[in-house]
Amino acid sequence: MKLQISTLIQGNYMDIYKAFDKNLFNFLNPIKSLVTVKKFEGTSTGNRFHLKFPLSQDWKGIITETKETDNYCYFTDEGLNLPFGLIQWRHRHWIIRLDDNESSITEDISFKCSSIFLNAIMYPFFWAVMYFRRFYYKRYFK
Repeated sequence: MKLQISTLIQGNYMDIYKAFDKNLFNFLNPIKSLVTVKKFEGTSTGNRFHLKFPLSQDWKGIITETKETDNYCYFTDEGLNLPFGLIQWRHRHWIIRLDDNESSITEDISFKCSSIFLNAIMYPFFWAVMYFRRFYYKRYFK
């Protein structure tokens, strides 16, 4: 399954890209009582993260790719150890320069669950999480 959601942000694309750190990672976690950030090493290739969900569900991932150009930057995280039912996760975070003071953050996600039924349930869930993340980005980069 694939989904993509973009958010228009006021700010220089490189400043926004460099702000993808543990503070932003925690800020984007609206349900801190349900999701615990156990590890966040950063957004450079090889960095790892670990999230803990209820019922002892772990989400561990690694940054597999990063790129910086004069017009865009991105980093890609991929799942290593995923919660029950989710068998594949790839999430590219694009930060695109629109002009000197306006940028776009695009969440480009592909995932696969253990069944078509779970794919059908998880697609609207992930879409909603990424859609509402737009408001968090706007507030964070204000």
